[in-house]
Amino acid sequence: MSERCAICGCQLHRAAITYARPDIADRSHATKHYYVAERFFGRSRSRRGASSEGIFSSCPWNCEGGSGIVCYECHKELLRNPVLLPGEISKFADLVKRRGLSEEEKTESRASIAGRVVLLQEVIALGIAAALRREAIKAHKQSARELTPFLGGFAAVFLLVGFSPWLDAYSSTDSIAIEGWVFFLAGLLACALASAHPFRAAFLGTVGVFVGTAAGIIVHSIIGSQRELFPIEIVSHTGMSAPSFLLSALVWKAGLAPIFWDVSEFRQVVDARIAAKQLTLLGSLSADIEALKSSDMTSGSQGTENTIRGVVAICTTALDDLGGVVLAQYGLVLAEPLVTSSIAVEGLVRGTSDQLRPLFERCIAHVRRETNLAGAPNATAECIAILEAKFDAICDDIAASLRARFVQRNRRLVRSLGSPVFEWFAKLLGDRSPMNR
Repeated sequence: MSERCAICGCQLHRAAITYARPDIADRSHATKHYYVAERFFGRSRSRRGASSEGIFSSCPWNCEGGSGIVCYECHKELLRNPVLLPGEISKFADLVKRRGLSEEEKTESRASIAGRVVLLQEVIALGIAAALRREAIKAHKQSARELTPFLGGFAAVFLLVGFSPWLDAYSSTDSIAIEGWVFFLAGLLACALASAHPFRAAFLGTVGVFVGTAAGIIVHSIIGSQRELFPIEIVSHTGMSAPSFLLSALVWKAGLAPIFWDVSEFRQVVDARIAAKQLTLLGSLSADIEALKSSDMTSGSQGTENTIRGVVAICTTALDDLGGVVLAQYGLVLAEPLVTSSIAVEGLVRGTSDQLRPLFERCIAHVRRETNLAGAPNATAECIAILEAKFDAICDDIAASLRARFVQRNRRLVRSLGSPVFEWFAKLLGDRSPMNR
């Protein structure tokens, strides 16, 4: 029977010879995980027959003895080692105090620790529920974005056809050639908004034009009767939009996409600046570490925990410095008016880790070397975990900053472009007012 991990979904196996070995086969070994630890009820799996005072007399969740099958990796690395950062522990401690579950001195009673176990499970459940809601909102936003070509095609033709009594210059027969170019350009814009699926965008845009034309005819027949519109107009608009949108998708697929998001020229300049800073940091990293070791040797503390902690601090500072340069240089790219698509932003986000990777790997090498020289190989994993957390935090911060800057820049551009339009409408309305006639 095929088994899969209840968490990550990987294929499980039960070959005993691979259990607890550092390879891929070991990581996918089927492992039993008790939903509520047996030790909470005074039982020990490793010491059969031994009994101790349990935390719970009965399971608060009615899951005593219940278990699931997960892979060895999820069991050992994920479930057995939950990550609780200092700020989170502090907040959880405040929550423990508010619930009256804190202790100044230990007593014979284990009610407080039982309450803290229940509280932590409640926090985990609430956090998972909040994360699922956030992912659902992101999925809804993504779905709305995918419908943008349909809504765009619908709105444009609906306004043009439905309110044509107020647009005296419009004629579906005289401007059919113009419509073709308008639909083609609109198709390129739709492909830019849905760059991963240009043909889907073309199809949705055509459907939007069809529905918009039909709705516009209905509205036109209600609000005005200056000219007759016939159902054949639905065919003309749709027949003009379909090949135009399709041509847009073909052109986009053939290689026009870089016009909307290619920032290679800007990247060459900023990447050279980042590379120069990286070389400087790589050169100074070794010098700073040697200076630290010389200082520790003078004070008689060479190879101590302080030395290792200092090496980690030097490495994290170097990563912070390079991250600041990457953010500043990529910010200059986003300031360019030609960067019009979020695809360019995501390209910069993906490039962030590539820019930090050489320095990060050098930092890892220095940490391994110094911990081995200090005779503390057990500290290697902890130090590497600190550097990995710093690396991930810098990448996340840069990604969030770049996306926020892009949104803010687009808002400023919309406001700056919208002001002349509003002024033109105000002037037009002013010229048509009775006072100016």
